[in-house]
Amino acid sequence: MNLHFAKEVGIFNYILRRVAWRMGKAPAAITLPTGSRFPLPREKFFASDVFVTEANVDWNSEYILAAYLKSLPAKRDFLDVGAHIGYYSALLSPLCSRVTAFEPDSRNHPYLKETARDLSNVKIVAKAVSNQNGSTGFSDSDESSVSHIVVSGTDGNSSVTVVETVTIDDFVETEMLLPVAIKIDIEGFDILALQGGISTAREHQPVFLVEYNLEEGRPNTWEGLEAFLNDAGYLIFAVSRRPAGSFGYSYSLDRHTVGELAELSIKMIFLVPGSSRKWFEDLSRKTGTWGRDALSPGSVAAFLSGFGTD
Repeated sequence: MNLHFAKEVGIFNYILRRVAWRMGKAPAAITLPTGSRFPLPREKFFASDVFVTEANVDWNSEYILAAYLKSLPAKRDFLDVGAHIGYYSALLSPLCSRVTAFEPDSRNHPYLKETARDLSNVKIVAKAVSNQNGSTGFSDSDESSVSHIVVSGTDGNSSVTVVETVTIDDFVETEMLLPVAIKIDIEGFDILALQGGISTAREHQPVFLVEYNLEEGRPNTWEGLEAFLNDAGYLIFAVSRRPAGSFGYSYSLDRHTVGELAELSIKMIFLVPGSSRKWFEDLSRKTGTWGRDALSPGSVAAFLSGFGTD
């Protein structure tokens, strides 16, 4: 049992959905709250997490980003860095002009293509995002959801292949994109993508949603994140959670410093330009603290309906 997921969705719901998944009773696809179809391939473990949480795997962070996009006067472009099988690409596709899904692991491409099949504005790019153009080693981890680039020739017992790399700055300039949001989840190498996107941050001021994990031997550091924030003129907002009762959590969206992050239970962090600061501060005051009920599909739909037009 994944105790954290059980606390997030409730023990009864968790058991019911896990049993349904194992017995093959889960649907082949679900409709996300933004209206997109998202396939649930049974051989992909992440798909089971999407099913169990009813498409709320990041503590409402994905829907805060969706609400931000809905609040804007015009659609712009979204970059999904580390797209895996396309959860974020599908979720945000209806709210963006163009979606670019970067995924270097070829094992994920058939699933990503199936996700994007009916999404005409999604473009798949089979490259890794880093701080320079060229090529790099890539670790084919046993589970394709955690495969990653490597900065040395070996990576434990995983096989290492070579993949092409591209920077956010060069890709945005070449494709003439207008990025309004960028999600980065590349297993401890997120700082490299941020460093390669500093000009984009300064010029276009997109909101970044980043899973900024620190892992030994990988380049993510708090010092590197602090340097990016200072160079770009960005702030941090994040959803954190705390124990609530004997079997539950409470969540809140707040502004934080880099120094505070290590002391918090967080999953994704928003890197926010000064131009968007007020929106996030207002939302922080509006949402306050929420619990399990606010993570349900109905509550998510109601939350999103308050932003922009459906």
